[in-house]
Amino acid sequence: MYGLGMLKAFVVFIALALFVIPWCVFIKDTWNADAVVDLNDGLVYLANLSAGVLASAFAIVLGVKAADNGRTFGSSLSSDRAPNWTKIALTACVWIYFIFGAIVLGVYVRDLAKDTSFAPPELKDFALVFAGYSVTYLAVLIGVSRRS
Repeated sequence: MYGLGMLKAFVVFIALALFVIPWCVFIKDTWNADAVVDLNDGLVYLANLSAGVLASAFAIVLGVKAADNGRTFGSSLSSDRAPNWTKIALTACVWIYFIFGAIVLGVYVRDLAKDTSFAPPELKDFALVFAGYSVTYLAVLIGVSRRS
């Protein structure tokens, strides 16, 4: 009943917490800023480290296809044989990353509309990366990446 799958889900939920907490602080500080925001380097490192774990989970949920044989890697984690809590943990990664990416993008756009920008470069980087992921994902969804 318990085992490696539960350990994977636990690690993913810890990574989610380590991603959410620093970004909540960054968003709050940037939203209320009256001067250029200087983020804590330790929190920035923690947020970036956990974002890497979330990106890996994102790739596992969506599946990464090999170019030569079309085999999908990560399909065992997203198949019907996987325990429900593993699916929930991986799905939570996708949704949390999307929600925070959209919020950060919104905060960054709001900051651009001001006369003076107080957004730290880390917030700008995450907003632009998220915008790039979104455009790429939408392009794949509408079939732009297909060859005619």
